[in-house]
Amino acid sequence: MEPTLLPGDICVALKGSSAQAGDVILFQERGSKAVVHRVIGMEEGPRFRTKGDANEVEDRDPLAPEAVVGRVVWVLPLGSAGQGWIRATMGATLLNQPE
Repeated sequence: MEPTLLPGDICVALKGSSAQAGDVILFQERGSKAVVHRVIGMEEGPRFRTKGDANEVEDRDPLAPEAVVGRVVWVLPLGSAGQGWIRATMGATLLNQPE
């Protein structure tokens, strides 16, 4: 997600799958680690099309809403200073919202 986010930055995500094109989301597909990418569009179903800001091509498979953990609403720009904390935790904080 460079240059928007740097390795070690801490993302705060609002729990839920309400996101639109341009939003940065935290997602996790079954059996994989959490990923932060930008929503670049929507498909029927609905499904989210995503892409990391530093990537030249979009992600191969659109995401089902169930894979979206939350929408990034705030970033603490720690860069390399935050890498130790990330190794010890998931590196993302979720804010509960009423559903």
